[in-house]
Amino acid sequence: MVGNRIWFGGLFNSSGRRRQLNAEKTFELSPLQERRLQKLKERLNIPYDETRPEHREALRALWSASFPDAELSSLVSEQWKDMGWQGPNPSTDFRGCGLVGLENLYFFATTYPVRLLTRGCF
Repeated sequence: MVGNRIWFGGLFNSSGRRRQLNAEKTFELSPLQERRLQKLKERLNIPYDETRPEHREALRALWSASFPDAELSSLVSEQWKDMGWQGPNPSTDFRGCGLVGLENLYFFATTYPVRLLTRGCF
């Protein structure tokens, strides 16, 4: 696992077109890949903010994608525990991963809906 962390950390800590995987390997990024990596770096710095309407809507969308037949009573609700959150307010769990974490969960819920319903992944 250490090797993977070094590689992943190197993506976000290196600068220039050449990225170091380790002392022996390097790889080139195309200009398009560089722009996409820069956009990802910027997105990783966006915290989840429960005061922003678009962030609250993204959280509601995650619920709807995960439980299409169950209405969410409130954004702070014991229902979130059914999805596996620690408490009734899932926004507190996004402190470490920010908005991109919520977006990734939404992607998973909409891309693999059968897996969620049959295996209870949340």
